[in-house]
Amino acid sequence: MADITGTKPTESTFDPRRPIYATVGAGYAAFDAVSELVSKTRARVSETRGDFGDQVSALRERLGDLPVDVPDDLAGLRDKLSYDELRRTAEDRYSDFVERGANELSDRPNVEQQLDRVDSLYHDAIAALDKVGDQVAKLTGRIGD
Repeated sequence: MADITGTKPTESTFDPRRPIYATVGAGYAAFDAVSELVSKTRARVSETRGDFGDQVSALRERLGDLPVDVPDDLAGLRDKLSYDELRRTAEDRYSDFVERGANELSDRPNVEQQLDRVDSLYHDAIAALDKVGDQVAKLTGRIGD
């Protein structure tokens, strides 16, 4: 399977643990973000209970302006961010998720054992695919003769 650059990872460069760590790290980051949002929302609700009518009017006005503002904002972002910058940012975030996931799972020996098993199975699968590829190449060569 090719990565985002269109290149295929080799057995020596691909670590099957990284996607698992990234998934765990992203999950923890999402959990933290939602928890923070809930806390902020609760604080705002307790602050604004008194002037609810004014808040609704202000919100309606802001929502009315939103369709006009969003395309302008997106055009500005397109001008500011190049493909390389977006890619670098995505790779940085992925690495952050991998690191966080690895840290979260490092103190769980049973998970580490299973990750070792995944790693071993991955390398066994690569070896088996190489062997099958060689056999197919030999058979195809025989048929072509």
